[in-house]
Amino acid sequence: LMLIRCKLNAMKKIVLFFILIIAFATSYSQVTTRFISLNPDSSFKEIPFYSVDVIDARTNKENIGYVFKGIGNKRIPAQFEDGFLPHLNKFCTTILPKEDAKIGLILIIRKLSITDHTNAQYSYSDCQIEIEFAKKIEDKLYSLGIFDTQLIGNTNRNLHSKRIEEGVFHCLRKLNRTNWHIT
Repeated sequence: LMLIRCKLNAMKKIVLFFILIIAFATSYSQVTTRFISLNPDSSFKEIPFYSVDVIDARTNKENIGYVFKGIGNKRIPAQFEDGFLPHLNKFCTTILPKEDAKIGLILIIRKLSITDHTNAQYSYSDCQIEIEFAKKIEDKLYSLGIFDTQLIGNTNRNLHSKRIEEGVFHCLRKLNRTNWHIT
C-alpha cells in the first residue's frame, strides 16, 4: 500500500511537471512581436557631419520585418522598442553627435528591414537598408545621395540589432567616401 502511494505521488509530480512545461511553452509562444533595440557602443568620430533629423520614407511602415521565434520558426513582426522614429533619432544622435566643426545632415530612411528566411538546408537573416542623406538650406532639402546595403548572416536573434547597426555604418561610410561636403 505504501509503495502504491509513493508511485501515485511520483506520477502526480511528473504530470504536474509536464502541465507546467506545456503552460510555459504556450504562454511563451503567444509573443506576437519581437522588439529590437539599437545600442551602439561608440560614435562615429571620423564622420564630419551630425544627425539633425531622421525622416521615415519607408513604403511599409507597419514593422521593420519578420523574424523567427521558437523551435517551429514561427514568423513574427519585428519593431523597435519605442517606435521607429524615436528609436532611430536616438540612435543617430548617439552615433553622430552634434559638434561645432561638423555639418548637420538629415537622414531619410527609405528602407530598413530585417527578415529571417529558411529553406530545407539552413536558415539565414537578411538586413536591407537604404538611406538618403540630405542637407537643409533655407527650408529646402538637397539630396547628397542615396546609399544602400544588404547584409546576410545567421538568424541569431541577438544579432539582428548588430546587423542593423552595421548596415547603417556601411551607408555612412559610403557617403563619407564621396565629395558630399563640396555640394
